[in-house]
Amino acid sequence: MCKIAIFLIFLFSGCGMFGPPMIGSGKPISELFAMEAALNPSGRCSFMMLHRSFLEIDKIYYKKISKKEVFKGGLKGLSKELGKELELPEFKKDKEYDSGKLWEMVIEARDNSKNNLSRLCYATVQGMVSNLGDRFSTFVTAEHSNDFVRGVIGGDYVGIGVIFKAFAKPEQRAFVLTVYPNSPAERAGLKDNDELIAVGNTTIKSLNFRAEAKVGFLTKGRAGTPVRLTVKRKGLKKPKVITVVRKKIEYKNVYCRLLGKVVYCQLVSFGEKFMKDFRESFEALPKEHDNKIIIDLRNNLGGLLGSADKFLAYGWFSGHKFIAATIKVRKDFTFLSEPGGKANFKDYKTVVLVNHDSASASEIVAGALQDHGKAVVIGTKTFGKGTVQALMPILGAALNLTIREYWTPLGDIVNKKGINPNMVVNKDIADLAAARDPQLKAALKFLRK
Repeated sequence: MCKIAIFLIFLFSGCGMFGPPMIGSGKPISELFAMEAALNPSGRCSFMMLHRSFLEIDKIYYKKISKKEVFKGGLKGLSKELGKELELPEFKKDKEYDSGKLWEMVIEARDNSKNNLSRLCYATVQGMVSNLGDRFSTFVTAEHSNDFVRGVIGGDYVGIGVIFKAFAKPEQRAFVLTVYPNSPAERAGLKDNDELIAVGNTTIKSLNFRAEAKVGFLTKGRAGTPVRLTVKRKGLKKPKVITVVRKKIEYKNVYCRLLGKVVYCQLVSFGEKFMKDFRESFEALPKEHDNKIIIDLRNNLGGLLGSADKFLAYGWFSGHKFIAATIKVRKDFTFLSEPGGKANFKDYKTVVLVNHDSASASEIVAGALQDHGKAVVIGTKTFGKGTVQALMPILGAALNLTIREYWTPLGDIVNKKGINPNMVVNKDIADLAAARDPQLKAALKFLRK
């Protein structure tokens, strides 16, 4: 079975991992995108971009879809951009609905309207993808693809080094989940479980339901510039104002530490450098610890399936092959079987922590460890993203397309169902505000039995 990638919104292509024209190249995603972008420095949409997107949807989308339906979606996108409905041509055979004829309609629309050709082209491609009705399949223009890809694979950025958790209305509150070690936020005095009241002059109460993303956006900016955070902290009578100076943050997928003699590893995401980060963080721990480990997948939205597979093999599975999941491609079922590894944690008592924001590759890991009896899962039901996406660079743009459905190794449905923990333990807003972590407490209690 070829390597595939998962995005959280997560999470990449065919049997060469990232799809044409790089099949079998074995190059990192970031390098593939750089190579493709170099072929199109202007970032403009062209026939080749439209053509390759059309072919990928027809060839690898996880549900069989007619060429006519792909064509129809492109026409919808073009019509929306023009502000008038274009008539779908009628052909006798489905194969006659091809990218060449669709491109001719884009050119004709440009000639008749004097609109920008690249803009019309982008609208057409986005229409093809939107028409699939799949919230995890997306097309991102060359202008925005770098940020999109960085969100999938991880990467350095300019900010303060914090993971936030925001709650929508009626609560409308945001908390600091994790302050990265040695980050500007840590040096300025920000702490885990601080409640964020405002970023600069923007209050959390004024943000809409996408508060989490907006908080992250507000704390990012140019290196060397300050950002003022107003926080509430347990034990303080009044809100505290903390000024943090932004700098380049070296993105880390993993943070390990000891809780007494129990190994605790927070897995932020399964990015491109996940295994490197994990080895470095785990191997830096003092050797005097028990054979007990907590794998914290809470708020881990996914990443690369290849990274998740390698982690499973590194920790718990040895031998020729192990089954990580059950896979469905259109009408065909198969097993996602991967080579075993050193199984460094085979003698460890293992707990996996999950919550509603554990998704995609996180669910692959939790489901595999649970079904194989390698770990006890504690927390709340996971997100339920049981599909796999292929992330493909297309001349600087990014096509993120659903190519698989997956179940757990024992065949439990993940999509829209999630992984049910062995032990249900909630953690709510009151716990965050009081700096309590009943899920972690339950994990430690279980391991210390």
